[in-house]
Amino acid sequence: MHISIQEGRSLPDFQRCTTCCEDFHCPFCASNVFHPAKSSKVQTLESHFNRAVLYEGYTIHRCALNCRPQFHFHCFYCQSMLTRKADFIKHRALCKSIIRRILRFVVLEDGDPAICTLALTCKNLNYIVSQGSFQKEAHFNWLDSVVNWNVFRGTQTGIQEGLPNFQVLSMRPPL
Repeated sequence: MHISIQEGRSLPDFQRCTTCCEDFHCPFCASNVFHPAKSSKVQTLESHFNRAVLYEGYTIHRCALNCRPQFHFHCFYCQSMLTRKADFIKHRALCKSIIRRILRFVVLEDGDPAICTLALTCKNLNYIVSQGSFQKEAHFNWLDSVVNWNVFRGTQTGIQEGLPNFQVLSMRPPL
């Protein structure tokens, strides 16, 4: 995860420089954006909170490192970097829904064990697949696909391999 994405309202450690000076650098800004300063003069981190986006237990700070020439926000889910806060807020909701759909298809293919595999893949996927709402939705989609496959298979080839013969039941009362 990028340094500008912090858990809760925490900040990375503010450490004295040991390479170019003995002052303090902002962890979110390149040296040409924020010139190193004495610790008593450094208030840039508070200004980062004023521009940050709070999102599901994380604070996403505006980044001024050399990832891109302009100030930008890093997406929590993908590699996108967006310059405008409003665009970033729209993007994160869309990006999360796309990632959720992709992960649901993975679970649909591999069944419930895929949830554990996805949770081990990376922290962002773990966050999504550990949510109860995702697990229920993915599990029931998977179950539905299995039942529908068995229905399809049973109607095409008759009863095979001990599968029950599914029939459409009429809801009309008998005459």
